[in-house]
Amino acid sequence: MEDYYRYGGFLQRAVAMLIDFGILMLIYLLLFLTEVFITGYAPQTRYWHWEEHSPTLLLMMIFLNMVYFTYFHCVTGQTPGKRMMALQVMTVGGGRLSVGRALLRWCGYVPSKWFFFLGFIWVLGNRKKRGWHDFIAGTVVVRLGVQPSLGDCGASDATNDGLRKR
Repeated sequence: MEDYYRYGGFLQRAVAMLIDFGILMLIYLLLFLTEVFITGYAPQTRYWHWEEHSPTLLLMMIFLNMVYFTYFHCVTGQTPGKRMMALQVMTVGGGRLSVGRALLRWCGYVPSKWFFFLGFIWVLGNRKKRGWHDFIAGTVVVRLGVQPSLGDCGASDATNDGLRKR
């Protein structure tokens, strides 16, 4: 597989994650407004504090995050953010993720966030652009629609003037 795919880099993955979090934040906002509507409680300050709200809301947000990433990674291999960035998650062997592997990948986000997001930054120094969560779940993120050059596959791609194209 390593000779056939280009791997998704840090910047593309970070932008995809920001898009996904933007989508999730809109859903979280709807949940919050629903809670305010149902309970009639609105915060008295302009700052929102977790302790002012029901633990149910926090649990619903965590559950929604888990379902969002697990569902999209399992069904299509792409969250909406990854689709916009032309990225796809697959197993190291090139297959689709099972529900269990997609859930394991989501669980792997927790240690990836430890130590100042070092598990995500790990993508920068890894040849296959894998973060800790990818190692935990046995996954890679590949760029769609980008085929490696012949030089990436070990074949010669010398041009007529003797220079190699990259």
